[in-house]
Amino acid sequence: MNYCKALEKQGKVILDFTNGEPDFDTPKYIKSAAVKALNDGKTGYASIVGVEELRKAISKKLFSENNLNYNPDEILITNGVTHGIFLAVMSFLNEGDEILLPDPGYTVYPEIAKFAGAIIKAYRLKRENGFQIDISELQKNITSKTKMIALISPNNPIGSVIKKETLAKLAKLTKNKEILILSDEVYEKITYDGNKHHSIAEIKGMRDKTILLNGFSKSYAMTGWRLGYIAAPSHYIEPMMRLNSITTSGVNHFIQWAGIDAFEKEKDECNIMRNEYKKRRDYIISEICKIDKLSCLKPEGAFYIFVNIQDTGLSSEDFVKYIIDVASVALVPGSAFGEGGEGYVRFCYAKPISEISEALKRIAEAIKKLNINN
Repeated sequence: MNYCKALEKQGKVILDFTNGEPDFDTPKYIKSAAVKALNDGKTGYASIVGVEELRKAISKKLFSENNLNYNPDEILITNGVTHGIFLAVMSFLNEGDEILLPDPGYTVYPEIAKFAGAIIKAYRLKRENGFQIDISELQKNITSKTKMIALISPNNPIGSVIKKETLAKLAKLTKNKEILILSDEVYEKITYDGNKHHSIAEIKGMRDKTILLNGFSKSYAMTGWRLGYIAAPSHYIEPMMRLNSITTSGVNHFIQWAGIDAFEKEKDECNIMRNEYKKRRDYIISEICKIDKLSCLKPEGAFYIFVNIQDTGLSSEDFVKYIIDVASVALVPGSAFGEGGEGYVRFCYAKPISEISEALKRIAEAIKKLNINN
């Protein structure tokens, strides 16, 4: 990222596909709700747990869309999902406790776990398994010190969606163990081809073992608003609320009222954005298949392509540096997401097709040059 910015300062025009951020503007009805809240004087401190009306709206959403029954006092409003991860990990993991993290997986998880002094054990998501969880492999990582297992579905960076039957197996494995499930569901509305998101909290007996994380950034194009939430039994909410009180003192007041309207007044905005992402995904899949030495699986959700670059003979980091130097296209090395990401790069397709098309042309030409040089 810093290298990319340095090149731009030198006058190079870089096509940047590194950020996991929708290229859509926040829908007008949400922005209008924030303006109204400001004009209505919602400018003071809000409750540490969050505005009650928003927590009620989230409770209603979880029941109607996810078949999950959470009372408003079982919901905590956070400054985005990353803040929710921090509150959950720091509240429930002590030094020496073990946390199982997906590999590849979102980069924030291991950093926060290290901050808590926890021991990280990775469970590998493999291409040959459709990037699904191998329950038998995960089971081998569980010890008496295992206190938490993180799930990310749909997954950043690989776009896989955990199947309901896989969640059922995981539930069976952990039901009699003192292990918390941290379920990151922020991409839940961005799924394709009939792949439906399911929360492990839906499964009998798992609600009381699950800390559910979600937010508004991806589905509603509200990344800069920093609005997320945690749903969990009230005895889990209480320590996270106390930590929240000394870290951020709560979420911006007026933004929470915009979150209420995001749920209650949404018409078809989420579907419009998802359908556009699907068009881009289908386009990029068809074009990558035409580029020598590159391949990928079709992602089931989110807005990332995890491109296999192993046939180029370059490491993930070397490939990314080569492509930015030769093609002026910025990607993320798969190794940034764990050892299982080596041999891959992440390409975020939350960009217009015109930019995606130009980037793929440049990458194809760069790989031709690489072949000639080799």
